[in-house]
Amino acid sequence: MPFSLMGDCAHWELSEKRVNLEQKLNFLFQVLALVALTLVAGKLTHLIPVSWTPVIWSALWAVLLLAGSYFVGALIVHADCLLMRNHTITEQPMRFQKTTPLILQEVASFLKRNKHGPFLLFVSFLHVHIPLITMETFLGKSLHGLYGDNVEEMDWMVGGKGMGGWEGGIRVPGIFRWPGVLPAGQVIGEPTSLMDVFPTVVQLAGGEVPQDRVIDGQDLLPLLLGTAQHSDHEFLMHYCEGFLHAARWHQRDKGTTWKVHFVTPVFQPEGAGACYGRKVCPCFGEKVLHHDPPLLFDLSRDPSETHVLTPASEPVFYQVMERVQRAVREHQRTLSPVPLQLDRLGNIWRPWLQPCCGPFPLCWCLREDGPQ
Repeated sequence: MPFSLMGDCAHWELSEKRVNLEQKLNFLFQVLALVALTLVAGKLTHLIPVSWTPVIWSALWAVLLLAGSYFVGALIVHADCLLMRNHTITEQPMRFQKTTPLILQEVASFLKRNKHGPFLLFVSFLHVHIPLITMETFLGKSLHGLYGDNVEEMDWMVGGKGMGGWEGGIRVPGIFRWPGVLPAGQVIGEPTSLMDVFPTVVQLAGGEVPQDRVIDGQDLLPLLLGTAQHSDHEFLMHYCEGFLHAARWHQRDKGTTWKVHFVTPVFQPEGAGACYGRKVCPCFGEKVLHHDPPLLFDLSRDPSETHVLTPASEPVFYQVMERVQRAVREHQRTLSPVPLQLDRLGNIWRPWLQPCCGPFPLCWCLREDGPQ
């Protein structure tokens, strides 16, 4: 799914395109409606010597813009919410209630084809950056709303239903199965990163991690083998685009995980914890706040980050800040400038690159009911 982070597919509050387009279309509708009313009033009072042609056209365009603002959400779903197999569109628009079973069928099919030999299967779920797809079976089952429902569905998918009998766990980033090497049923409760997949797979394959550059990922094998109790990630840095917004410190000797926010978006509305009514939360500029002192949270006791700690409420506030900021300085010394792969001017939507299945502008197809 090429547009997997779009909240518009589920018509969620955190919209990527819909809200912005609705606002623009509504504004243009109001302008044209005002123009049409002004022309009608001028025509009827003989103050404006104009024919009925511009009146009719301005009124017609106002109606079309109003209809467009009403249907823009459905049009975005039809245009952007699609599935592809390699470079071929297989569903446009997506059948959301069929997508989760389709992913599971795809995984099961792969396992059956490759079960007699070694393989690497990387399953990138459409969960849970946003609650994009949730089957009716899981709607309303969680105590944490739609997002919680989506997490429970992902847990069910990882847990092995229709996945060849694999045993999974709750809220794990992945499953490694290596008979004769890795113990079965090993569950990791330590901080890990998606970047850890690369050095871990390299080690499993008998290769060597490159030594001529900084590798942010850590080898997970000691944790998986049970020879280590803690992750090598003492610090994790949180970036928004190329801007460092926060850092996390796993203080192993205390069993505490701290998180420090240096920069946060200006949430809309205030206190919402998200940027509703805006495309996405910004990473820089006037729409972000730089905190001095930074915001401190104890994730061990406050995983939802709702209670900001202060020097008055946290005795080790300054010690934690000093240690985290020292780690940030050490991290930044390892960075070196590289050419931009996606510059902000060129990385924009172009209509001729929009995926379309079938004759434009219909863009509709259903080419398969299951995996090949």
